[in-house]
Amino acid sequence: MRSLSSTWQLILLNAIRQMRSYPFLIVIGLTLFISYASVPASSAGYEVMRIGSEGIRGIYNSAWLSAMVTLMSSILLWLFGFYLLRGQITSDENVRMGQFIASSPIGNLRYILTKTMSNFVVLMIIQCVLVASFMVMQFIRGESDVLDVWDFIFPILVISVPSYFLLAALTIFFDVVPFLKGIVGHIIYFFLWSLLFTFSITNEHAMFDLIGFNMMVSDIVQEAAVHFPAYDQQGALEDISIGYYTYENIQTFEWQGVDWNLTMLVYKLPWVIFAMIIIFLSSFIFNRFAVTGKEKKQHAKSITKESSNPFVHKGKKSALSHDIVLTLVKHRKRNVLAMLFAEIHVMLKEMSRWWYIIAFILIALSVFLPIEAAVYVWPFVMIWPIRFWSQIGIKEHVYRTHQMLTSSCSPFSMHIIAWVAGIFISLVMSTGVCIKLFLTNDVTAIAIWLIGSVFIPTFAFWLNRMSKSRKPFEVIYAIWWYMGPYSGMMFLDFIGGTMSSAMWYGAASIALLLLTVLPMRKGIGSRVAMSVSS
Repeated sequence: MRSLSSTWQLILLNAIRQMRSYPFLIVIGLTLFISYASVPASSAGYEVMRIGSEGIRGIYNSAWLSAMVTLMSSILLWLFGFYLLRGQITSDENVRMGQFIASSPIGNLRYILTKTMSNFVVLMIIQCVLVASFMVMQFIRGESDVLDVWDFIFPILVISVPSYFLLAALTIFFDVVPFLKGIVGHIIYFFLWSLLFTFSITNEHAMFDLIGFNMMVSDIVQEAAVHFPAYDQQGALEDISIGYYTYENIQTFEWQGVDWNLTMLVYKLPWVIFAMIIIFLSSFIFNRFAVTGKEKKQHAKSITKESSNPFVHKGKKSALSHDIVLTLVKHRKRNVLAMLFAEIHVMLKEMSRWWYIIAFILIALSVFLPIEAAVYVWPFVMIWPIRFWSQIGIKEHVYRTHQMLTSSCSPFSMHIIAWVAGIFISLVMSTGVCIKLFLTNDVTAIAIWLIGSVFIPTFAFWLNRMSKSRKPFEVIYAIWWYMGPYSGMMFLDFIGGTMSSAMWYGAASIALLLLTVLPMRKGIGSRVAMSVSS
């Protein structure tokens, strides 16, 4: 019992630590916004979940809203929840907790299990916030005054709990396997996410329906066919789509919901067993923060250099082998171009050779593929440098070198150069796209793309400086990219929208840059004034 109590305490502590972070608060704020935008009024002129292509939806009762929140949360949380929660073990290693954990009596399985369960708790809290906000939206829209709490609770038990338990296990597995920790893990997981959802949607059996798509969609389509037999005969009620769809006249009907029962949980047991297998496998792979051979060699080299250093003291006697002559520090004029390329070099040091190879492939495909096929590659061009952009303005806080850099360079100049470096990488990645658009004489598309290429690093610059962390940008941009450039929501597509929307993104870039730069200039001025007065 004492062991169970301590394990539960560890789970709560890990979960509370994650919920006290800026990324979690930003995700909660974004969750509330998505809840409000996903339940538009009938006069709004758009829908988020529709049946077929005729602008048909259920009225906003508990059954319909529970189906919406279950399907949308399964898609979104499985995507950005992974990037939000992964890296918990790496975080312990970065804050030098590895040695304490390695020498503690806690076993590998218990450690991995606590990390998995803490991530599961955070996912369920986000899900509960989503459900509660959709309950509130039911009363705000006022299409149904009867709140059936069980219509919201049963999908959580049958679909969300097994699904998010598997997701929590995957977040730890990708943080334990060495080659999955970096950008390669991001790519592999994205394709794994696509395969899992394709597998879930295409298989009608409830056992393979991870997100509960067919479980609810089949019932919705059948009931819609009863209310709209003319559309059913035309084959216009075949499926349900989730996205942004504009309509002038919305047609509604009353859906009573799925006949939920606890026997449906039996079909989800294989996913829970699969998650447990992943947890056991992660505990077996986990090296308990052991020092690798490469780190041992680096440590041996540092010891060798230290022993040959003439400034090292041996006992009470100094090991100085010659006299030291100190020269005066001379002020040199800064070479902005050299500082820019140095900043780019430092940022790119995080990237592996695979990152460069895939970046080159994306640029080449953007040029040589026919325009009909190249447009499917272009969204991936603007997601690939996400790890680079997430460093803008925050790199010195991540590596705790801000005091050293502040004493050697103006913080304002340093951050502006980092912002310019982000734009430079955007333009380099956009080379193939711009060449292709230039060859087709599509000047408007080039202008829209270039404005979007400036907006992304500017948005990263502002959000990183505000949150002092990399994760908020990585999570929010992943959602934005999926809903905008990847899914084609016009008002969120900053690289393929209209010229009018591009002008809004250009104005937003200027506003965000001013919001980021002006406080920095004010801080520099106040520090100078204090030094002069003293």
